[in-house]
Amino acid sequence: MEQVILYCLTKQIGDWTIRIDSPHGNPPHNRKHVHITKRGLSGEYSWNIDGSRHDEHRFPTTEKCIKGAKKHAASALGIPVPSLSFIVGIPGGTRISIRSNSDQKNSNLPLFNDYVSKRFSLVVFGSSAGLVLVLNENA
Repeated sequence: MEQVILYCLTKQIGDWTIRIDSPHGNPPHNRKHVHITKRGLSGEYSWNIDGSRHDEHRFPTTEKCIKGAKKHAASALGIPVPSLSFIVGIPGGTRISIRSNSDQKNSNLPLFNDYVSKRFSLVVFGSSAGLVLVLNENA
C-alpha cells in the first residue's frame, strides 16, 4: 500500500484565509494548490501551481474580489499573478454573451455573443493578458 503524506499551511491576512495544500489525489490532479476565501464572500478561489484552476465548481459567482484573491494565490504559490487562469467551461444549448468589465467605454459591446449548440461546450481561458475561447465538440 502506498503512503501519502498530506500537509497544508493556512494563514490569515485580514479578511482573507489562504490555505496551501501539498499534492494529493489521483493524476493529473495531484499538484500543489492554494485555496483562498474571504469573509463575507461565498465560495472559494483555488489554483494549482501551474496556474490552472482547482475545484472550479467552488469559485464564487462574482468576480468582485478576484484581484485580491489572485494576488494572495500568486504570492502563496510563488508564481506571477498573470499565470493564474480564470477558466470557465460552459455547456452548450444556450446563448452565451461575454463582455468586458475593464473597458467602461465599450462595456455594453460583447466580446463574444452567439448561440452554442448542445453538441458543443465553450471553454474560456482568461488572464490579465487576454482571453482564449475554445469551442469543443462534446464526445
